[in-house]
Amino acid sequence: MSNTLWVLLVVVIMVAGLVWFQKTRMDRTLQALVASGFEVSRQWRANLLVVADDHSGRLALVWPNRYQVLSADQLMEVAVRDQEMEGARHRYSVQLRFDHPEVREVGLALHQRGDRAQQWARELLAWRDRHRAPR
Repeated sequence: MSNTLWVLLVVVIMVAGLVWFQKTRMDRTLQALVASGFEVSRQWRANLLVVADDHSGRLALVWPNRYQVLSADQLMEVAVRDQEMEGARHRYSVQLRFDHPEVREVGLALHQRGDRAQQWARELLAWRDRHRAPR
C-alpha cells in the first residue's frame, strides 16, 4: 500500500473513533438523566439529543457530559432554518428557543434533510402544545 492510502486509512479510523467516543459520552449522560427519574418517551438525535418525558411534561437537552431539563412552558419557539450553500444545496436545522437563563437557543443540525427538519419541528410543536399548562 502507498503512504497516502495508509494516511487516509488512519484518518478514517480516527474520525470513526471520535464519533463513537462522543456518542458513548452522550449515551452515558442520557443514562444519568434516566437514573435521576426522567422517563424518555421520545427523542430527537442530531448534534445534540433532545428527549421528552410525556408523564411530567419535561424536555431535556443532552450534550456529552451535560444535560439541561426544561418544562414544556419554557419552549417558546420551534423554527426550521434553511441556509443556502453553493451548488443550490441547502443546510437545515431545527432551532429551539427557550425562556431559560442558561439555555436561550439551540439548533439541531440536520444537514440536507429538509423533510426531516420539518417533521421534527411539527413533532416538537405538537409535544409542546400537549404539555403546556393551560393559560
